[in-house]
Amino acid sequence: MLLLLNLPSLAVAADTLPKWELGVGLGAASLPQYMGSNERYQLAFPLPYIIYRGDRVKVDRGGIRAELLGIKRLSLDASFGGGLPVRNNNKARAGMPELKFSFQFGPRLNWQIKKSDTYGIRLRLPWRWSIDTSGKSLGWLSEPELQWQLSKWGRV
Repeated sequence: MLLLLNLPSLAVAADTLPKWELGVGLGAASLPQYMGSNERYQLAFPLPYIIYRGDRVKVDRGGIRAELLGIKRLSLDASFGGGLPVRNNNKARAGMPELKFSFQFGPRLNWQIKKSDTYGIRLRLPWRWSIDTSGKSLGWLSEPELQWQLSKWGRV
């Protein structure tokens, strides 16, 4: 009887999402040891995730985002990347020094140029610094990206 009396409040709670969510998933990948390599890594790893629904800052599967200057179409988020290590046992790199695991991180500016029910145009401008596990700086990296999304179902 108590459960039946609480059903309306449970329905209201289901409509409002919590500000924080934490979870974990499992990922698997088969990746080349480096770009153009014919030797591959097979990996399985846990994937923790965090969701935060703040008023100006949001963290979800789209990344860490903050609205800039009150403009909803312009945002700044964190951009991350990495490179797997390559050992001397890779046949094509025999005699070359090992490549260490590398991390890339920095800001990314996002501009939603146009968005309608059927299409969208977005520009992403990342600027990442790369460093390996020995602490050696590998320099800066920028990979601008222009996306054109098209949907005949009206969900861009």
